[in-house]
Amino acid sequence: MADIVSDLPQVPPNSLPPLPPRPGPRNEDNISLKQEELAPYRPYSRGTTDDVSPPASDFAATATSQPADQVPFVQYNDLVQELAKAKNDLKEERQAHWQTTLDLRQKEQTAAEFQRYWRDAINELNRYLRLSHGNSQMTDDILVQHVNHLRQSITAFSAQCFSDKLHDFRALKYGYGLFKEHIAISQSEWEGYMRSASLRANLIQAFLWGFINSEIFGKFCWMTDKSGSSVYHMYESFGQLYEESEDLVPDARQKCSMWRANTCNLMLDTMELQRDEVHNDPPEWVESVETVSKVLSSFSRAKLATIRDRLQELFAISISLDQAISRQVAMITWDFGSQIPSPFDPTRMVLEGGSQPEGEKLVARLVLAPGLLKRGRASGDRFDETTRLLNTMVSCEFPVYRVARDQSHGGPSLKPKWLDRRRGN
Repeated sequence: MADIVSDLPQVPPNSLPPLPPRPGPRNEDNISLKQEELAPYRPYSRGTTDDVSPPASDFAATATSQPADQVPFVQYNDLVQELAKAKNDLKEERQAHWQTTLDLRQKEQTAAEFQRYWRDAINELNRYLRLSHGNSQMTDDILVQHVNHLRQSITAFSAQCFSDKLHDFRALKYGYGLFKEHIAISQSEWEGYMRSASLRANLIQAFLWGFINSEIFGKFCWMTDKSGSSVYHMYESFGQLYEESEDLVPDARQKCSMWRANTCNLMLDTMELQRDEVHNDPPEWVESVETVSKVLSSFSRAKLATIRDRLQELFAISISLDQAISRQVAMITWDFGSQIPSPFDPTRMVLEGGSQPEGEKLVARLVLAPGLLKRGRASGDRFDETTRLLNTMVSCEFPVYRVARDQSHGGPSLKPKWLDRRRGN
């Protein structure tokens, strides 16, 4: 070992650098001072454990000094908070939407329940309305049956009593005056029908319907003279109201029809209390039976008494039917056609026997039975709807025999005076 050391080259004494000074004792104050000096230049990280945090102004300075492609921590923290807030708002919106859906379903159920209550109330009201009118309200089928009964009675009477051949036509000189007051026909055509054994019954049938419509239907002949005349004139004064001013007066038809039905029911109750007085007062329409019988008997081989009894029966059926119709809440009207003669309308007309012509241009010349129309219902509603219950039965046959002139030189009108009194003339 000594030999090795001796072999090393000798180093000059001043050629080596001086040794650093030995550190003295640790001074905590100096360490804290040094940390405070270095703190502004040390970037703050999320995972640091230092107790001293840089101020907000230092963050701004640091952020401006960072590159643009790096997201600063402050902006990232704001985005995280905004995302959390948006998620919270979305959750609240979903909850509100769900609650709105539940409320909507509940309201729909409530509305359906109220609609059921409303329908039940309407049905109950209709029931009470029907009860208030007693048993006077007829269904469409029953009404049609009553009308068909009158149709068949008039048709049978005309065919049985006025289909024979006649040899004496002296009645043609004065009979036309009564016919022309109730049907639109010239004297030449009237004589042609009367001279024809096959068509005379059609003319008598048309005349009877015209006479009944003019002098019985709607005239309240089933009441006493004074009461019937008063109700007739009162109801006639409403004619313009429900025919022309429906748009100006709401529910005008309904109000007029309800008034008529209620008034007729009250009159029947009054007549029931005054039964003796009513039965002792003979109906005025009986006067017309004798007059019409005398005119029609001139064109029949049947006895005058037979024609008179049959006419009285027909008029009694007509008055009974008019009484039933007057008590209906719905408006029942007869369709005789706006103008006769007129082209045959298959939508509202039928030929005798109910047949329909095909491919022919016919002209309706006589109304053998009027049609039947109904407006409104027994419950007092739907007065804006009109229902056709029966079509108008017409005859398109034209008499072969026609005289040259249409002026009648016969006597005065054979119409009874009580009809003019009923009209107020």
